[in-house]
Parts: sequence; structure tokens; C-alpha cells
Amino acid sequence: MCPDAFLIGTNVLIWTVTIMAKCSVCGKGPQFGHNRSHSMRATNRMFKPNVFKRRMVIDGETKRVYVCTRCMRTAVKPPRK
Repeated sequence: MCPDAFLIGTNVLIWTVTIMAKCSVCGKGPQFGHNRSHSMRATNRMFKPNVFKRRMVIDGETKRVYVCTRCMRTAVKPPRK
């Protein structure tokens, strides 16, 4: 059996999902809400941040980190005067 799954009872298999949609700079992670149909029926959904795996220099060392696009954009911007 897969290490990401475990049994509850006799026939119920639960999958645990590891979500790596978290920015290591700002800590932005998934948010939860609802899909709304025309009849206003609410079904659950997840909003994931736009996260990429990038190499960045942190404390003089090159490390691979998960960074959201907002943090990548802010890292390139020149500092304010």
C-alpha cells in the first residue's frame, strides 16, 4: 500500500495529499472557498498560490526554495528611495 494512504474500517481508503503550494518567503498557502453554480449550490474548492521551485541566494548560499510569483517580482524590484 502507498505511504500516502491509510485504511479506515474495512473498505474505506483515505488518501492524504501533501500540498507543496506554500511560499517559503511570505508563507502564502492554499485558501479555501466555494464554487457557486447558477442555482447557488456551494461546492468546496481550493485556491492555490502560484508557486515555483527556484534557486535563490539566501545568506550567501544557493538554495532551492518554493517561491510565489509575487515574491519573485518583489525580489527583482529596486528598493524605494
